[in-house]
Amino acid sequence: MSKRDEEARDLVQRLSAGKMSRRQFMTRASALGLTAGAIGSILAACGGKDDAAPATAPTEPAPTESAPGESTAPAGTVDIAGDLDHFTWEGYDLPGIIDPWLDANGVSQNVTLIGVQADVEAKLLSPAGKGVDLTSANQAFIQSYLDFGIVRPISVEEVPSLAKLFPRWQQFPYRNDDGTFNVVPWTWGSLGLTYSPERVGEVPESWEIVFDPAFKDRVVMLDDAQNNVSLAALILGFNPDELTQEQFAEVKDFLGRVMKQSKTLAPSFGDIVSLFAAGEVDLNFLGWIGTDVFIEGAETKTIVPAKNPDGSLGRSLAFCDCAMIPPDADNVPAALAFSEQLISGQIAADAAAYLAAGTTNPEVVALIDETTRALFPYDDLGAFFERVALPNGFPRESDEFVTFDETVKGWEDVKAAAL
Repeated sequence: MSKRDEEARDLVQRLSAGKMSRRQFMTRASALGLTAGAIGSILAACGGKDDAAPATAPTEPAPTESAPGESTAPAGTVDIAGDLDHFTWEGYDLPGIIDPWLDANGVSQNVTLIGVQADVEAKLLSPAGKGVDLTSANQAFIQSYLDFGIVRPISVEEVPSLAKLFPRWQQFPYRNDDGTFNVVPWTWGSLGLTYSPERVGEVPESWEIVFDPAFKDRVVMLDDAQNNVSLAALILGFNPDELTQEQFAEVKDFLGRVMKQSKTLAPSFGDIVSLFAAGEVDLNFLGWIGTDVFIEGAETKTIVPAKNPDGSLGRSLAFCDCAMIPPDADNVPAALAFSEQLISGQIAADAAAYLAAGTTNPEVVALIDETTRALFPYDDLGAFFERVALPNGFPRESDEFVTFDETVKGWEDVKAAAL
């Protein structure tokens, strides 16, 4: 690691620990010569901790009871020392946050980065995936990974805090009827309409605003086939998990109209942050709520508009990323212990701040800094998820509904038609 990389890592650790403000971070990062894109990528995984304050525990209904035979007692003294081969997204290895725990337990985390979610199946289904101990699975891919046979079930005895999760994550595809879990759901967030209050003015009432001629070339879209198709389906009143070909045609038409209003397709949220900060865009279709936390120089708000274009109740999208242990993992004890840290105690709270994300464990909520905690309505997640969907994903094969491959091709067709 170069000296500059070490200094950049130290900045991230100081930001996540609340030892510097986001503005101080931006100043120091610029002084190190980090590009705007690099800074955006780092900030895309950092919520900051400028406003740390105690909070009361959430009033969300208690999690469902554990199945017979499950225990919430701490795991036994299993030796977890050794290599932990982690195939995950940038930032999900929790640099700085997890390091003391790794050192205390003699664990060496060897990280290889995921480029796109489909990289996981490609790697685990090849000889190169043998020995991967821990990886990441978006909720919309869990069923596919079960079908591929690349999921090791996890018991509550192995990861005790699984028994404490909010009810939302105590059901399939996360938890099975027998009480085992397919994955450890640990970080989540919401996607919606991000707007600039300064330039847009009043809170947009409807998704229809993305078609307003006043915002021609002032809209930005993320280049993401699955989530754009899912969001458009929800806005049009369709079930993204069971999208018919007729409905898909309407979805593609809708996305094409949004694209014709857009200034650009952004490859990452870091690029979108840069566009807002530079005053080049006013609206982000498929906006990420984390943008509201760390953007400097321009305020943004991410909302679920009150109405869909047809006047019905506005809908939007959420995501949940989970830790998953492959069947061929070499160091299962370390993978299980690492997964427990993701959903318990201060490490989980710091991870939420670092990623500007939500926690799945109600006991962690009070430990999260005030700014990050305020992003999500922990006191009424039930009502929140009535309007914000966590899709299970497009089927890989189906004679009835649109498949994953068809959504990817359809998105490419939409882009080609809009150029």
